[in-house]
Amino acid sequence: MGVVTEIVWVSLILIYLSEVRRTAVVGSVA
Repeated sequence: MGVVTEIVWVSLILIYLSEVRRTAVVGSVA
């Protein structure tokens, strides 16, 4: 279960970072 939890957390963090990066890029372009 620990490994599964780690994978889920890593996935959430990666998604969050990609979203933040996308909004930052859009904000800088706009």
